This record gives sequence, structure tokens and C-alpha cells, in this order.
Amino acid sequence: MKLTVNTQGLLNAVSIAAQFQNNEGDYANTICISGEDNMIEVKASNNRQAVHMKGLPFNAYVLTEDSFSGVSIESKKLISMLKATKSIDTVIDFEKSGVEVKCGRSKAKIALQENVQTFSEHTGEKTLQIDSDLIGHFEKALHSIDRDNPKYELNGLNLVIKDKKLSIASTDTRRLTISQSSVEYDDMDIIVPKEAVSSITKLFNGCSVSASISENFLVINTETISFTTNLISGSFPDWKRIVPSDVKHKITIGRTFLQDIIKDATLFESDIALIFTEETLHIHDLEKTLYVQEDFVTGIEETFFVGVNGKYLLDFLGSCGDETVEFHYAAENLPFLLKAGDYQEVIMPINSIEVDIPSKQDEQEAPNVELVA
Repeated sequence: MKLTVNTQGLLNAVSIAAQFQNNEGDYANTICISGEDNMIEVKASNNRQAVHMKGLPFNAYVLTEDSFSGVSIESKKLISMLKATKSIDTVIDFEKSGVEVKCGRSKAKIALQENVQTFSEHTGEKTLQIDSDLIGHFEKALHSIDRDNPKYELNGLNLVIKDKKLSIASTDTRRLTISQSSVEYDDMDIIVPKEAVSSITKLFNGCSVSASISENFLVINTETISFTTNLISGSFPDWKRIVPSDVKHKITIGRTFLQDIIKDATLFESDIALIFTEETLHIHDLEKTLYVQEDFVTGIEETFFVGVNGKYLLDFLGSCGDETVEFHYAAENLPFLLKAGDYQEVIMPINSIEVDIPSKQDEQEAPNVELVA
């Protein structure tokens, strides 16, 4: 069968599908291309996620031919060919031994793989709207989802809807991210794998589409793409018991102010000590080679400090859209909390650290910002 198809449209479909192909095994580095009712379909699956690109029209050289069976083709060669051409349309000729691809003055023959991957379809009884609000929750939680944890439940994001309240939670055992809002959906409790969370935020950002939820799968269907991911079985830890309830100090601080000063303090290394006094915020790295100080009325009467990985703070602040955040401190060596509305993060401190607590004279003599190396 010989046909023409829009080059850019095919390139987009193949490029997206290639992100979900297997990298090893019988279908390594290949995608499946088929045609039905004069529409090309491009599919790929790595056995954890699957994508089905559809709605790309083609014109067959023989008018009575409007469909063709799926073929397995190496995606890298096809993408390279499509990227190199300046031609608006691409001619594809399917032969028994391979596929001939003609783009403008260039022509290449790409061998077909012997095995063609099969794809299963899944549906679920529950539905969930994937919109900008939910994508925002996913983006906030993504940085603290663990990777390759033996306790497999931690390698995903826990999405719980109960009594019309949505709670998103993720943890890498050193920090716990929580994001909440009100919704109008049925109760559910699922764990979405980290790679699927990342895929959903990329594929459906700016969209409003419905997802179908079953016990083992989450499926998103639109006119141009179908996305399926396995869900993680098991029970997510009870994160509510980890959130500090007894708070000794609560400080409200500007997000960009804190973000900028932490960036300065982590110039050499990420592990830092934050020292809060009545009128200043001091930060130094744990090697005590770099010091930062900024005037800041904390409203507290006693000095306290925490040791922390500065990257954790920057991850939270970078995901937060509020102008101010709350710093909740319970006690030395206990987890502390960063909070901005319904978005919060519990962070484990670095214990048994030595800090340089400045005296009143040091605070008066020091400039607003001091970098000492």
C-alpha cells in the first residue's frame, strides 16, 4: 500500500509514541503504525504505559484502500528521516520487506520488524477530570515521589478522594508533599506511578479531559491520543500522622525572599543551617565556608535553628505560587513544615549539626547580605 501523509503531523505522532516504546526485548525501539478509515494510528508500549496516537489523515494512491494492518518499524530511523525533510507531505510505500519513505528529494527504506506488538484496551467504572487544577497538584507533588524504592508504593503519587475532598500525597522518605482541594467526584484511592505522573503533566497540560479509573489502570482518551498506565497496587503510608500537629514557632515569610537567600546559601553545597533570631535570618553551609544574613523580623523571642538540604526547600518554593509561605517549627531534630494554603511539605531535618549562632553585636555589625568564602 502506498500513501501520502502530512510530514509534521506524522513526526509529532511518532516522536510522542517513541517516548513509550520498549528499550529491550522483542519490540525494542519500535513502534506500531496502522491505518483505519483513512486515518493513521501510531502505538507504543513499554508494558507500564501505552500511548495511541490517532486522527492523522492519509491519502492512499488506490482510492479503494483506506486501511492497512499494523507494522512494526524502528522509530529512530523514521524520526530522523522526517526531521531532515522540508517537504510538507511524506510518501510511504508499505512493502513485504520494508517501508519506503520518500520526503522531497530524499528516499529511504526502513526494514520492518518481524513481531508486531499487540495492545489491550482498558476501561473503568470511575471517572476523574484531568484539568489544569489536577495537573497543578501533580506538578507540585512530582519532585518528592521516590524512585526505585523497594517499598513500591512510594514510587508513586497517592490520589485520594473522600467526601468530595481531593488529597494528593507523595514522599521519598525524607520529605512529604501534600496538596488538597475540593472536587465533585466519587471516592477513590489510587497510586499513580511517578513516570505516569510525569507523562500526564506533559501530554495533557492545558487540557481538560476525562480519565477512566479501574482497579489496575488509568486511561485517558481524546480524539487524538489515548494514554494508559498501570496503577500501583498496595497501600500508601498514612501520611496524616507525619504532619506536625504541635507547633512551637510559626513564621510567615516571603516566598521569593526565602528562595533568593537559600540560592545564595547553597552556592557551594546543598546542606545548610537556617538560624532564626528575633530580627534576622542567618544561613550557613554545614562546612561553615559560606554565610548569608538578612534582616527579617520573625516575631519570635528565642533563637532556633534547623539543618536541611537546601534543594528540598527550593523544590517546594519553586512549585509554590503563593507570595508568602509559613514555616512551622515543632522542636529540635523533629520534622518541620512549609505551608502555602492547601499546599504543604513536611521535611526531615539534618540532625546533630553544629551551628554558629550570632550574637547581638554580630547582627548589628553584619551587612544585610554577607557572602563569605
